[in-house]
Amino acid sequence: MDRYILLPEIEDGTNAQKFWRRVFYSVVLTSVEFFLAIIAILAGIPVFLDPFTLSFVPSSIAQLMPLWMVDFWGAQMLFGGVITSTGIIKRDFRIEQIGVLFLLSGAFVYALALFTILPGSWIALVTYSLFVLAMSARYWVLGKLIKLTGRLVKDTKREE
Repeated sequence: MDRYILLPEIEDGTNAQKFWRRVFYSVVLTSVEFFLAIIAILAGIPVFLDPFTLSFVPSSIAQLMPLWMVDFWGAQMLFGGVITSTGIIKRDFRIEQIGVLFLLSGAFVYALALFTILPGSWIALVTYSLFVLAMSARYWVLGKLIKLTGRLVKDTKREE
């Protein structure tokens, strides 16, 4: 089962045109997940590259977490965003599911840290909790899609 059942491939066109069409439709059909992955990349890059500067910001959440946890969170967001985007663009549900798992766990770690400074962090906590729920739902959906596509492939092979 192809992700583009609604938007079929063009038959006549160069490979470059087909590639960019595939990328465009992958992003359009999974726009929410793709843009959340981009936001995660943008959040993870500065944390992953320079967690020391972040931890010196007054009233930063990074002051509450040990440095290894800040590094871990930044890496989860950065790599989770990259892996999720790659899975979306390559149309590979398994790669996307791995990336979503990274994003889910990264958001969960940050939500736990935010929980410790309630009530001042309630807006951020609600936001990250909803992010965790969204990634959990996407992980579940991707698992169902992987099983469904596996069954469809088996059924198609049997018919041939």
